[in-house]
Amino acid sequence: YNGGTGSGDGCSGSSTGCWSLGGFEGDASSFYDCASMGNDKSQELSYNDCYTNVVSSNNKNQQCSAPTRNIWLGEVGAPSSVPSADFFAGLADKYSGPLTTYINARFGTNYIGAKGAWTAFMSQCQYMPKLYIPATSNNQITHSVTAPSQVAVACDVYGIDIPVYAFADCGTNLATQAAGAELTGTCVNGYGQSFGAIDSGINNKYMWSSGNFNQAMYIPNEAKKFANPDDGKLACCMPWTDSLPSQCDYAMCDCFSVQQAKNNNWLPSSTTEHNLAGKNLWTEHCDVDTDTKTTQEMMTTSSGANWTVVIESENNVSFVDAQLAEMS
Repeated sequence: YNGGTGSGDGCSGSSTGCWSLGGFEGDASSFYDCASMGNDKSQELSYNDCYTNVVSSNNKNQQCSAPTRNIWLGEVGAPSSVPSADFFAGLADKYSGPLTTYINARFGTNYIGAKGAWTAFMSQCQYMPKLYIPATSNNQITHSVTAPSQVAVACDVYGIDIPVYAFADCGTNLATQAAGAELTGTCVNGYGQSFGAIDSGINNKYMWSSGNFNQAMYIPNEAKKFANPDDGKLACCMPWTDSLPSQCDYAMCDCFSVQQAKNNNWLPSSTTEHNLAGKNLWTEHCDVDTDTKTTQEMMTTSSGANWTVVIESENNVSFVDAQLAEMS
């Protein structure tokens, strides 16, 4: 689901519509520019030269650096089924609604009517990390743009934990022959990491990555609080670089995606040359088996903890503390 007009699915087909977030640095991706007609050119160049922040124009407005988030409240198992306007209106009823009688008074907000109630839910979860873990079948990953992640991120909406499920990103492969595009490359964000930017690869052979959550994840200082991006840290994964970029607070990689990038020859098999205080900057504690395609393997991170632990860590993961101490 991408919330696009006319898709009829997800938020675009609902009565409430989509909550669309503007540009957020945590969602931006680099562009992998070493794929040419299904052949990888990385052997002819250094790996660093394969990643760029600029996508050359082919008059199709394809890009990786300005993605759009679309968020909505749907039914688990039937995401296009959304609560009625009466449901939201009841939450913000002037005399008996919990939003008007408690939340507004307690938190100094001013949620009024059905739209106000809808805003209360959407605004509190808008900067959550995009944890996308695909389903598997017969030890194969079964990506689908209409299937949500197998693992949710818990979001605190004024004291209520709401499970939030991410969908795979859309439009990441920038070699869509049906659209007449001639670019051969892909946005670096996990699901888009198919060899040569071919939609299906060879019998889906290369659609192996889990969800690399783009190159950065916003981790709040208070667990489950995602209303704004100003009270937390940005954890990044850019293993083709030699140092931590200035916009990042610490390194945190999705081990499954990094290993699959190596398997696909997108990264060198060893990244030990990228180090911090004698340690591997990007994959210090990665221990993953990409031949075993399970949720457990796809949840592994370079901290040694799984993604749920990292996202709810309040930036207190021991590996994070060590990095911050070494950089101070």
